[in-house]
Amino acid sequence: MKKLLILASTLFILVGCQKSGNSNDEYIGTWTKATQYSNKILVISKDGSNNFTVTNMGSKYSLKNDGDHLSINLGMGDTPLTISNGKLLFRGDEYIKSASSSN
Repeated sequence: MKKLLILASTLFILVGCQKSGNSNDEYIGTWTKATQYSNKILVISKDGSNNFTVTNMGSKYSLKNDGDHLSINLGMGDTPLTISNGKLLFRGDEYIKSASSSN
């Protein structure tokens, strides 16, 4: 009985500590800057199993995928892209996902 309890406890700990396996697919889509005076659009796509890119005004950049979020390096260190309350936050700007986006 004691061995069974130890085994069950170990399994619960391992399952609880396991990473969620977040694929960051919620980032994929077309994002429009959330102000009425801007038509700035970011298009985030996935090339392959774990590689993401962002297209901004015709320029395409690779995104770093650390499992928890995506980030971009524009020459001054990594800048994270985060999603909060359904909005993409990037460099102090908010972007809203287009309804026609695939995700």
